Amino acid sequence: MNAVLVIIDPLMAYLASKTKANYDQDVRGALAPLAAMAERTGAAVVLVRHLNKNAFETKALYRGGGSIGIIGAVRAGHLVAAHPENRKRRVFAATKSNLAKETFALEYEVESVNIPAEAGEIEAPKIHWLGRSALTDTDLLKTSDSQARRPKSDLTVAEEFLLDVLANGPSLQAEVLAQASTAGIAKRTLYRAKDKLGIKPQKSNDEDGKWYWELPKQPMEMKPGTLPN
Repeated sequence: MNAVLVIIDPLMAYLASKTKANYDQDVRGALAPLAAMAERTGAAVVLVRHLNKNAFETKALYRGGGSIGIIGAVRAGHLVAAHPENRKRRVFAATKSNLAKETFALEYEVESVNIPAEAGEIEAPKIHWLGRSALTDTDLLKTSDSQARRPKSDLTVAEEFLLDVLANGPSLQAEVLAQASTAGIAKRTLYRAKDKLGIKPQKSNDEDGKWYWELPKQPMEMKPGTLPN
């Protein structure tokens, strides 16, 4: 097989159950064999992930789901979002580029076309590129998050942050604290949110004895504010 393009969509669905998506060391370890394969074969690898729920983070680099190590490990990163003035259009904007200078964003629409098939014509999507866009990744975040930017208490923001960061399993306490600091969440508020959500830090049994945070075993519909004080 001479594949030239490998698309993993979404990335989180293909990580091993023991891999902590919010733990930088785990993520880099999981991506290392993939990077080696790409280097060995020359195939391009595209990883797809969704935005996290921290609508108050204005830097697109920090809005991807999972550890910051994901965007740190790749050579280029992009954000795709709806155009703020035309919902039929999409904007493809760069958030990171280690291979070349970051360039302008591009706009496109998805059209339906009929293509021949054994059973007759079938309808298929087609990308129609519309050229340059003056919008940036920051502009797109502001638009995408406009509905989510209702006034919230610091505690609610911290709760939502923890639910998002720990959604895929335990995460190293140091990693959680670092990401919270980057998101502008005060340590005292973070610990209040931890207690309200019933998060009990657990110490690993290895020689390092590191501390991990994990959400309690609750139904999937758990949301901020639904747990008893």
